Parts: sequence; structure tokens; C-alpha cells
Amino acid sequence: MTFHVCHRITFPKNVISIQECPINSSLIAFQSNSNVVYLLNSKTMKEIAWIDSHKSSIVSSCWENDNIFISFEDGVLLHYIMTAKNSEIFTFMKTPVHNLCFYKNKLYGVIPSPTKSSIIQINSISKQPPIFTTKEMITSMVISNDCIVISLRKSLITLNLQGKVLNKYSFDKNPLTLIAQCCSFKRKYVHPYSHIKETNIVSAFSTSGDVYFIEVINHSQLRFMKKCTLSNQFIQSIAIDPYSSSWDRLNFCVAFGNKCLSCSTSTFDTEEVITTENPPIISLLFTTKSRLYISSHSGEVIVGEWVEN
Repeated sequence: MTFHVCHRITFPKNVISIQECPINSSLIAFQSNSNVVYLLNSKTMKEIAWIDSHKSSIVSSCWENDNIFISFEDGVLLHYIMTAKNSEIFTFMKTPVHNLCFYKNKLYGVIPSPTKSSIIQINSISKQPPIFTTKEMITSMVISNDCIVISLRKSLITLNLQGKVLNKYSFDKNPLTLIAQCCSFKRKYVHPYSHIKETNIVSAFSTSGDVYFIEVINHSQLRFMKKCTLSNQFIQSIAIDPYSSSWDRLNFCVAFGNKCLSCSTSTFDTEEVITTENPPIISLLFTTKSRLYISSHSGEVIVGEWVEN
């Protein structure tokens, strides 16, 4: 298998996040220090639309079914309705909301400050108090299997959807960053009536090169399924192939500087090195179309897929 580049796209500024719609595989991409969100067709990589109605830098965004929530630096939360192709102000916050997550018809986010970090549940009618507050900095947050998972400097904490602490897992390594992705084990090349297991995988990676693959069980606990140490380099981003066949054969890519390594939990050997013309790499995304999106500096986004030799 070799990596074949299908598209090379250049944006005006660096793309710091690309996210896939859970319903129709459309993509959203937003840039650093920019107020523009691009909506892209995942097949052609053509722009469907772009959102630039608010003149403040984007902090975070997430899909709400096939609509979009966007958080801005000045505290405004925007709700974009895809069918109407129109955006409306959802609510105003005093400070910007980071790590937006939409889960079971509710919107969650993190509000950082110099002395504490808070998780809030957001609605447009009233300003609700935080559901969880800590004196440490929350570096990332994901929601999986009715459980909020947050990373602090040297620990992972699980909370229920009301913000009650359920479990804490300590580490002696550098700060961890979380990414959640759904995998459909045994989905590719199987009989039409075969059982398909949908599994939400949380991947945690540290600045020291450690990667953990985690499953949330019993709506409260983390089961550490796989761990590997790829190098002592700073991991910039990670993406899991959603068509991986099992925990023992998770295919994933990690970004170090100007290189993207293709790996598998079956061997933890690097199968292929993908380089970019404009290092370093900023972010990765593996879509349900089995395509890998690599965002690097100078606004470059490479779209590729693996093909048989």
C-alpha cells in the first residue's frame, strides 16, 4: 500500500482544524487568527460555502448533526443552519469557549482563565453555572459513551454529563491531548450480514511521544487498550483509520514536525513516512471515506488515500 495524493489545497492562512460531519461527510475547516469557516465537499474538496459573518477570530467549532456551532475570541457563539445557509447568534459569553462538544442535544465547552478552568453546558436562554471547575488548566475535552473525559497537566479525569467526578488517572509524563474517533470494527471487506461493532476510541498523546488508545466503559471508566512510545519527539496530531479491523490492528497516523508516520498497533512499526512541502504539520483527520487530511504551514492541506501497489 502506498499513499496517493488526491488533492493539494492552499488556504489564505494555516488551517488548525478540519472536522467531518457525522451525517453527510461534509467538512468544516477553520484557520488561525481568522474569522472564516470553510464548508467543503469531501469528494471534490470544493467550497460549498463559507461563514464570515462575525468579525472575530475563531476559537473552536463543532458539528450539531449537520449544523455548526462556532465560538469566537470575543465570546460570541454562532449557530449556522445548513438548510437555510444562514447563521444566527446563539448566545454571548464573557470569555471565549474552547473545546466545543455537542452531545445528546446539549452543547458543552471549556472556559479557561489564569486561575481556573471550567466546563459549562451552554444554552441560548440562560447563563448556567459551570458543571465542573478545577484550578488546573484543562488541555482538552471529549465526550464518549455518556462520559466527559478531560486532560489536565498530568492526569485524565472522567465525569458524568452533570459534571460529577467519576475517576482520575495519573501520569508522570508531559501534558496529554485527547482526540475521540468512532471506528467500525470489521466494516471493510465483510459479508453484508456480518456484525459491525461501532466503537468509540479515545486516543491520548503526550508531548513526550507516548500514545494511548482508550475505551470508555460503564459510562465512567477508562480501559487502556493499547500504548506505544513512538519517539521522544513532540506529537502534533493523531488520526485513526475508522475502518481499522480491531484493537490489535488499529491503523493510525501521527504527525511529528514535517513528517506524518503511518503506523499500526499490530506491530507499532512505521509503515510509511509522508512528508509535506511546508512543514511543520499542524493537524490530521482520517475521514469515513478512508482519506487522510494533512494540514501544514502556509495554508497547505494535502488530501490522500492508500492504494494497492
